[in-house]
Amino acid sequence: MIAKSLSSFVRRWHVRIGLSTAIVLIMLATTGILINHAQSLSLSETRIPSWLAVWSYNLKENDIETIRLGEIEAKTDGVELWVSADGVTHTSSCSENLIGARRFAEEIWVACEEQISIYLVETGTPELVEQINTYSGLPNPISRFGACNLAPCVESQSQLFRYSQLQFNWQIAEAEDGMFFWSEEPQTSKAFIVPLELNWHRWLLDLHSGRLFGSVGVFVVDLTGIALLILVTTGIIRWLRIRGKRKC
Repeated sequence: MIAKSLSSFVRRWHVRIGLSTAIVLIMLATTGILINHAQSLSLSETRIPSWLAVWSYNLKENDIETIRLGEIEAKTDGVELWVSADGVTHTSSCSENLIGARRFAEEIWVACEEQISIYLVETGTPELVEQINTYSGLPNPISRFGACNLAPCVESQSQLFRYSQLQFNWQIAEAEDGMFFWSEEPQTSKAFIVPLELNWHRWLLDLHSGRLFGSVGVFVVDLTGIALLILVTTGIIRWLRIRGKRKC
């Protein structure tokens, strides 16, 4: 009688626990499989969509500076630089503020305060070919960027400098040396920017562990782990009981 009651009790709770934790167990299994194949799926290289990042991590809007050169757009949040054309975006670094951008033949020069990124757009899509900074002889901080006599020019600490394409260096220039055409100032707007570290691999790890939902999510995952142990235990008990009956 006692054995029968125990068997009925084990069976009932085995079913109840299995049904109540089914969704979480499916989530843990699915995310676990995806995490194991994160490298082959390039999950670490793909950022999650901005709407998902806002919902998951409560992102705040950032100040975004943007300059357009026809079909080419350069924008930055003061950390990353995005140069887009024909639906293709290239990402690099941008220290501090965006100062200006100019086109020189098949190249786009994008100037931040302490760095200039040079993109080749010969094929119509931006391709980063070089970055110039103070270690390359670039005067900084840059306050204005433009062109003089068809060559890149910068203004730094009230001094004008022109890039010599023959000697590959920056030389002091005078205002009377030629016409200066300074880049237009960037436009500032608000937008949600997803950091590089918020990729699909990171999101799946946070979902798998429950961290995505704070302490409550971690607690639910812990309870599910305990429930899984109970399921295994009650399953073994039922299996041993059924096996014992068959032998009899």
